[in-house]
Amino acid sequence: RIALEMEDRHYREMEYAHNGSTGRIRVGFGCNQDCHFCWQGRSWPKPPDELIFQWLDELAASGIKQLAIEGGEPLIWRHLPEFITRASHGHGLPVHMNTNAISLGQPGVAERYKAAGLVSILVSFHAADAEVSDRMTRAPGTHKRTVEGIHAALEAGLVVILNCVVERQNVHDVPNHARFVRDEFILKHPENPVMMVNYSQPGPYYEKE
Repeated sequence: RIALEMEDRHYREMEYAHNGSTGRIRVGFGCNQDCHFCWQGRSWPKPPDELIFQWLDELAASGIKQLAIEGGEPLIWRHLPEFITRASHGHGLPVHMNTNAISLGQPGVAERYKAAGLVSILVSFHAADAEVSDRMTRAPGTHKRTVEGIHAALEAGLVVILNCVVERQNVHDVPNHARFVRDEFILKHPENPVMMVNYSQPGPYYEKE
């Protein structure tokens, strides 16, 4: 174990469904946002890089049919392009990632990850209103960058699913959120619109207060 207070399932697990097993690897808990409703602690220990790659090889050898990369925010991990390439081109696995998409709006980034083997992303997008979003994520200015990242991902041909955690601060914004998704991420991308939106309830809050 990396730390006594952590469990193995916090870092890696297998999930079974009708279409085969999915391997899930969490590459760390660091994030460029700090959502107050998150179930994780930002200071939880990150696994060593070589161990993350070892977990990938072990899961691939076990017969998983696809890989899901999670965090924290995976896009802040410097070895992510290499990791996706190894999973996709080395092991032949379709690669999915959970992300806030902030970094995908930078020129060429979404295309680079698509070329590495990334197939689909689940993007945390909790409000159409920037002020509400930035208050929930405790990261001022990042709403705009997430919107840019979603547009870039759609333009690059990635499959995009959105997840909106509905809680006290944004429940009033849900109708506006739906309209925003329609206008920005469906009507503006007729060749590759957002595939689905999850409106979900929050899990246990890490910060109990």
